[in-house]
Amino acid sequence: MKLELILLGLLKNKSMHGYEIKKLIKDEIRPLTNVTLTSIYYTLEKLAQKGFLYCEKEREGNRPERHVYHITPKGEKYFKRLVIRSLVILERPFFNLDVGLYFLEKLPPPSPERMERLLNKRIANLKEAIAWAEKLEKKLAQKNEPFYRTLIPEHLKKLLASEVAFTEELKRLFTTS
Repeated sequence: MKLELILLGLLKNKSMHGYEIKKLIKDEIRPLTNVTLTSIYYTLEKLAQKGFLYCEKEREGNRPERHVYHITPKGEKYFKRLVIRSLVILERPFFNLDVGLYFLEKLPPPSPERMERLLNKRIANLKEAIAWAEKLEKKLAQKNEPFYRTLIPEHLKKLLASEVAFTEELKRLFTTS
């Protein structure tokens, strides 16, 4: 659903070929989500089969033929449903830490010093992500983006700050036990 929403949303702005879409996702959207770029063409094809997109073949000069995707009226309705759904449906945020904690008992017990080093590295990575969100916030404000788009980095910063606090508590638990 997430990738469908992204693809339809980008195509709602303008018709594009696959490489353009991949570049936009990589440059602007990928930091906000965990979508993979490898499944874009498959998903575009599925959306076209369902009638949400149509595809035109285009050739520029001596370049190879490429497929340009356009959103259909049916696709616009589906896009609207996906946007509304994304605002109200709760999906558990996925953090790699949770999976690591689940299987931690399968490893030899780590020393408190090693856990402290690992968790300090996680905290540094989280703080780096917060700094990225702060830069994005400034960039969006300068570009005069709609206010609701500027809320994205604020939301991300709050989630990451919560993760920093949890990781600090986890570090305390591992180093004092």
